[in-house]
Amino acid sequence: MEQHDTHKSKLKAKDHLVSGEYFDITWNKSRTIAKTNIKNIKDMSLYYESSNYDSFKNTPKSGLDIIYFLVQKIMFRYKLFLIRIYLKGSKILDYGAGSCKFAAYLSKKNFKTSVLEPYNKEIKNQSLLNINVFKNIADIPQSDKYDGITLWHVLEHLTNPEQALSKIHNLLNKKGTLMIAVPNINSFDARYYNSSWAALDVPRHIWHFTSKGIISLVESRGFKLEEKHPLFLDAFYISYISEKHKNSSFAFFRGFFIALRSNFSALFNKEFSSIVFVFKKSI
Repeated sequence: MEQHDTHKSKLKAKDHLVSGEYFDITWNKSRTIAKTNIKNIKDMSLYYESSNYDSFKNTPKSGLDIIYFLVQKIMFRYKLFLIRIYLKGSKILDYGAGSCKFAAYLSKKNFKTSVLEPYNKEIKNQSLLNINVFKNIADIPQSDKYDGITLWHVLEHLTNPEQALSKIHNLLNKKGTLMIAVPNINSFDARYYNSSWAALDVPRHIWHFTSKGIISLVESRGFKLEEKHPLFLDAFYISYISEKHKNSSFAFFRGFFIALRSNFSALFNKEFSSIVFVFKKSI
């Protein structure tokens, strides 16, 4: 990956979830990928230890959580729809499974499901659902081959995405499918909120991608882009949380309006707040 310019185009964003610390974000020279400076972090897992971390939640604790879980159910159906379009086969690995709820959903839909989740210490044994649980990618036997591997808002968390993509390539069957969803730092809401944009989520989000940046990165590891699909609903949640970060009055309504503007703008320039990229193993 390109060197990151530490002197120009620097953002300073706050960790609103755990520590309250500020972290620098710098662009690479081509301004296609930005990186959070995490060099002083000794144990990244500490930054995931929060009962408010959405990806690990299993039950709602607030009104907002109820909305979150409702939207999550809608997104499960949408993800399943995409998987059924592009996946040739039923053996799937959900990389960065969070609470494991989506993997359980897939298992109930007759997919042979495995998960990889390094940070969620509360993840339960899923043997009753016939789900294999791995904590590290090195734990997955090299003999295991998958028809599809999914990373739903995961690639931005990985310390070394290039290395992970190479390992993913080896775990996929010939012409297997790789689906990656990431926030888009070129979206209208990202540019509007700037350092307050909730999808920066420092330091958990180490990488911040443009469409060009992620396509170039993944294709350099033996994949070919098949298609892109927007995640319309992400803009509403991210914009609302961004307004909360700014301590705005009427955060819900302000965020809703900005999300509408972001999605409308993206209908023309394709810069949606979050995007699913579908790749096929090419070599």
